[in-house]
Amino acid sequence: MGRYRYDIGLNKYPYGTEVEFINASLQQLEQEFKKTTIPIALVFDHKGSDTIYNKNYLDTDGTVSSQIGNEIVGGEVSTRLYQNKEIDWMEIEEICNQLIENGASVNERCSNQININLTPITKKALFMETLSKVVAVYEGEMEDFYMGDRYGQRKERYTYARPIRVDLIGKVNKIDFRENKDYLYDLLYRNRATFVRRDGISLQDYRINGRMEIRYPNGTLNKKTIQNNINFSLKLVDAIEEEKFDLERLTGEINQELEMDQYWYDYRSEEEHYKRLESLVTTIATSSEDTNDFMTQYEKVLSTKPKR
Repeated sequence: MGRYRYDIGLNKYPYGTEVEFINASLQQLEQEFKKTTIPIALVFDHKGSDTIYNKNYLDTDGTVSSQIGNEIVGGEVSTRLYQNKEIDWMEIEEICNQLIENGASVNERCSNQININLTPITKKALFMETLSKVVAVYEGEMEDFYMGDRYGQRKERYTYARPIRVDLIGKVNKIDFRENKDYLYDLLYRNRATFVRRDGISLQDYRINGRMEIRYPNGTLNKKTIQNNINFSLKLVDAIEEEKFDLERLTGEINQELEMDQYWYDYRSEEEHYKRLESLVTTIATSSEDTNDFMTQYEKVLSTKPKR
């Protein structure tokens, strides 16, 4: 998958990540983190629209935490907002090391979520139109990529990372992103809700603080997988902002799928899915290192996928 990198070549969008884990004691982790230079605080229920992500939060999580005696075992680390500085990638690396060294692991209930601050986006309506059409066309391949270390489905996928591709196909070409000032409301709430809390991609907090949350990924403590997930997400956002996608082609492909009795996704071969992810990677990658990292992760996932 390539070396762990300390510069991914993009620092335009502040970002953070949430790393869920089981087995390790939060109290023990708090003491061990105090021995490092990482700013981290043991808190309970830190999440909110007004949270300032200026430090890392060690917290409980309802899907993985449990009480064993006086100890709380399992939880999450929600990182501060980063900007692609070497010290940022070193901090994520050390967080992974500390979790592993203190007995943390992941199971089918864990996830690795990515948060991106979209306030640097300039053409907001165009960005939302392109994002929604990219997800409508490529969500299946993106989900497979974000499985990271192995093919498998989180138990809470439909509760916490619901796929929205089919709902988007049914409505996204009907939304007038250029003239309708309520395009965001229509995208999120009209007809079947999309991009809302606990969807695979959530824009629920976008109006308040400009944040987008990507919730597809399986849990992992692998620093390189976490970096790939973040890098892929940031490069996707930047490619949309830089208008690298052919919006007319995306619109046409959605219309074609609407004309079919069943969506084309159901009929595509593994080879076709591979070529589609490869096409997406070609559009968003900004270096040969990106391309290698993204395709190697995808191939790793496919290598563990049960054969039909």
